[in-house]
Amino acid sequence: MKLSYLEIYNETIRDLLSPESSENLMVIEDPARGVFVPELTEKEVNVEEEVLESIRIGNTRRQMASTGLNEFSSRSHAIITFFIEQTRVEIAP
Repeated sequence: MKLSYLEIYNETIRDLLSPESSENLMVIEDPARGVFVPELTEKEVNVEEEVLESIRIGNTRRQMASTGLNEFSSRSHAIITFFIEQTRVEIAP
């Protein structure tokens, strides 16, 4: 299983799992693959703790600013995507 975590802030897309995240990643629509962000980090995770740690790291990189109602309001939208792949293994008799 892999996950990615991105932020959309002021019409800019950032990779929240990459410390060297480039600003304004591009969104691509491909007939075979669908909608995706080519340069987005896909981190392999195997246990719940790795998922939670990835989300925690991403959250520390999100844009934050105070509003009239919330001192620590996120001024962005965030999307976490999970990629689950299964391989069928056939055992010969």
